[in-house]
Amino acid sequence: MKDFLKRIYSGVEGRLIVFILLLFMSSIVLVSVNYYTHKINASIRAFLFGESMYSKGQKDATRYLNQYIFYEDSVYINLYYNSISVPKGDGLTREALEANADDEIVKQYLLQGNNHPEDLNNLIWLVRNFEGLSFMKKAYEAWSAADYYINELDLVAEEIFIKSAEDSLTNVEINYYNEKLYDLNNQLTIKQDEFSSVLGEAGRKAESLLFYFNLIVVFIILSSTLLVIYLMLKKVTFQNKSLKLINHELDKFVYSTSHDLRAPISSLKGLIYIAKREHEVNQILKYLDIMEDVLNRQDSFIKEIIDLSRNKRVEFTLKEINPLEIVDQSIWNHQYMQGAGTIFFEKNIVLDTLLIDEARFLILLNNLISNSIKYHDANKERQFIKIELKKQGENILFSVADNGIGIKPEHQEKVFDMFFVTQNKNKGSGLGLYIVSDVLNKIGATIKLDSEYKKGSKFTIQWKDFSKS
Repeated sequence: MKDFLKRIYSGVEGRLIVFILLLFMSSIVLVSVNYYTHKINASIRAFLFGESMYSKGQKDATRYLNQYIFYEDSVYINLYYNSISVPKGDGLTREALEANADDEIVKQYLLQGNNHPEDLNNLIWLVRNFEGLSFMKKAYEAWSAADYYINELDLVAEEIFIKSAEDSLTNVEINYYNEKLYDLNNQLTIKQDEFSSVLGEAGRKAESLLFYFNLIVVFIILSSTLLVIYLMLKKVTFQNKSLKLINHELDKFVYSTSHDLRAPISSLKGLIYIAKREHEVNQILKYLDIMEDVLNRQDSFIKEIIDLSRNKRVEFTLKEINPLEIVDQSIWNHQYMQGAGTIFFEKNIVLDTLLIDEARFLILLNNLISNSIKYHDANKERQFIKIELKKQGENILFSVADNGIGIKPEHQEKVFDMFFVTQNKNKGSGLGLYIVSDVLNKIGATIKLDSEYKKGSKFTIQWKDFSKS
């Protein structure tokens, strides 16, 4: 068995399994300890709430007894008994717990002590599981002493009620009982504070221990994670040593994109340098707007690269979709693009369903809509983008038209080339229409461009209806 485990651990896969198990077990321990620490603190808070009810009941009982001494009104007798029943209930709870009574009996006494019904199980659980620990012993001692004074208070009350029933209390007796009640109240306050202090300190210690325990477990988890990552990277590196990572197309792509990826960084560094030395708030805000624009362009460029990569690597999968929902989704995705707010979208979607590769259809939509928004003509009173989808014989016709700035005749044959951009203020990355062309190759579609400079453009895509195949 020892040799078997040694062979497992000697391999990369075996070590990964060991570390993953360690992560799993550490996580279970972390969750368990946090759960029980929370339960302990919740139970302690429940006891402290119960102590506040205990204290309130005792002080109310003392107050009503004082009022009875002065006024000898029988209404204060009932108020006294109602109030004193709360600490008495807690006293009965302690005796029942010490006698290991049934939980249902203990709960009845706890309810008499005005404890919250949802706290009952936690209160019993804390005593049952921690009664041997020092903090519970100290709390029990304070609790027991307080119950002794509660019984003393009750005896004094009975004595007052009996004497008052026989004859009115004399001034001497009133002063005596007032001093007696004052002394009992002080003694009970001391024990109540002692009880709260012991449990409060226990709660703070539990939280402190939990903090250090969490640090240790998190360190173990992080260390194990780093080891797993290291082993996985080591394995991947070993498996890919003999592979050619760069071919001619990738060389061209990396060379062409490196400038576009680095240029925004250089721009941002320059803007940050200038902004640090600028004291005018409005000018700093202008710099921030420029930074935001640079980042938005970079984000758009990266998304285009991701679309290109996804189109090249993901298999072609047909799926029946609701084209109107996909069109609405794409329009919604572009609603915050600069200039989109002034553009009116027209939709003429004749088909209720369409059999197509959903991901690639969305890529087409996103790039064509983004392109139309990017090259809109802000000088025109009514700016629009019209999206049409219909069936023509055995073919599907899909078009996106706009009344934007249009494309010059000399540029129209090049717009589908990688990294080709026209010279204008809305300069893009030169990938959008190239991605459209790449997607069309995957689905066996053709595209036609109709554009007039300063009038607008229309892209019409046609492919064979896959539902007829």
